[in-house]
Order: sequence, then C-alpha cells, then structure tokens
Amino acid sequence: MKTKNISLLFAMVVTLLPGLSGCKSDVKQTEGTKIQSSSVSVSDSVTGNFTPLAVPITYDVVIKNPDSLDIWTTTCLENLKREILVDLIFNALKEGRVKAFNYHTDEEMSWRDIRALEREDEFDRSRIAKVQFIEEWYFDPNAFKLEKKVNSIMLAYEVFDRKGNIRGYKAAFRVDLN
Repeated sequence: MKTKNISLLFAMVVTLLPGLSGCKSDVKQTEGTKIQSSSVSVSDSVTGNFTPLAVPITYDVVIKNPDSLDIWTTTCLENLKREILVDLIFNALKEGRVKAFNYHTDEEMSWRDIRALEREDEFDRSRIAKVQFIEEWYFDPNAFKLEKKVNSIMLAYEVFDRKGNIRGYKAAFRVDLN
C-alpha cells in the first residue's frame, strides 16, 4: 500500500509540473501562521484556511534506480515517465518558455550553455537520475488537505567512477516554475 501511495504522489507531482508554471497564487498572510486564500497554488478552486507547513522545503528525489536489484525503488518509480519529464524541461528551455540557472552560482544559463553541457563527455540526458524540488507546503486542517506549490526543479545526472559504478550525482541546472 505504501508503494502505491508514494508512486501516486510522485506521479501527481510530475503530472502537475508542466501546468504549475502558469499558476498564480492569491495567498495573503493573516493571523500569524494562517493563510486565507481564494486560490492556492495547485488547484484553481481551492478555498479554505491554509497553514504554511514548509515555506520553502527542499528535497531530493531519485528518478532513476541506480540498483536494478532494488525492487522497492523499481516499484516506486514504475509509473514515472522520466524521459518525458526531462524532454519537457529541455524543450521548454530551447523554446525560451523557462530559464535555466546554474545550481552553484545562481547565474542564468543560455540555451548555448545548455547545449555546451550536453556536449560534455560525462553528461547525457539519459543519466539524469535525481531531481531536487523547492516547494511550499500548505495544510488546511478543516478539509484535511495538503497543497503543494513547486517553485523550482533541479536536474542532476549520474557520475561514474573508473570502474563504471555510480559515484554520485552532479547538478545540471535549476529551472524555476513560477
């Protein structure tokens, strides 16, 4: 049951990513930590009293299983369309609909910079295996509802040692969604 819930949650986040870039929030701070809103982040029809739980929260998600014997991770990722996610981001960058930023310097990257990254020996789109989200989480205790607003996504790719084992992940770039 936990596997289905995790897979469903991640599938929902990935499904919502392309649509979130155009979302606007009418969030207004009221009475300390409560938020009164007529439209909060993910859903245009959300109403209620939302309490900010994490504004922001940053976390990593593995999107490509580094260990084929790890059945748990394979099961968690079985519904993820990783290649589509990566292609959607690269296509939006190429078309100029979103901007990329260097993860370490926060400087804007041009399409030429992205193309230069793609020419590097250690980089390949198929190696993008981890993402980092920066989000805002709001909770409505009356409706017992959690709303998430994804502010940015960072792509990271696998880096290998001399024996071909995954040594870790290297940040490619960050894309802001709002």
